[in-house]
Amino acid sequence: MEAVYAELHRMAVRIFRTENPGNSVQPTFLIGDVWRRILHDTSIEWQDRTHFYRAAAKTMRHALVDYARSRNAQRRPPPADRQPLEDVVVCSEDRLDELIDVHDALDRLAVDHPEAGEVVQLRYFGGYTLDEIAEMLGFSVTTAKKRHEFAMSWLEGALTARSPSDV
Repeated sequence: MEAVYAELHRMAVRIFRTENPGNSVQPTFLIGDVWRRILHDTSIEWQDRTHFYRAAAKTMRHALVDYARSRNAQRRPPPADRQPLEDVVVCSEDRLDELIDVHDALDRLAVDHPEAGEVVQLRYFGGYTLDEIAEMLGFSVTTAKKRHEFAMSWLEGALTARSPSDV
């Protein structure tokens, strides 16, 4: 349990490394939420350690999006005012709408390109490096980098292509 908690903490800290220390969501809160969600999901048949951490990254993503949706009371900015994916701070109070947009775009990416979606999810919501992701998914580092580049390009197009009526 101690090793699992330490890895979950490392994942959460990586997500929040660029955050304002006064942010209302902290790594410890996120870990607790993820832990509760995973423990209560009896439908999961754990295959191995990698399967658990992949599920944890996905659960962190969903926990952050649920938080963003519950806090997002203001209208989203027009597409021209949105930031590139690399600049989106994961859970900044004033940019929760961008997190929801990224989440929705990742869901669309995962339909046609599940491996690329998994790479992005592990990178940004699991805090893993591309080397670690390659090992987790059984890819070469070159393949992981290519999938990441493709996914980032795809997501950038998806996020900038939204029309004002989509918002």
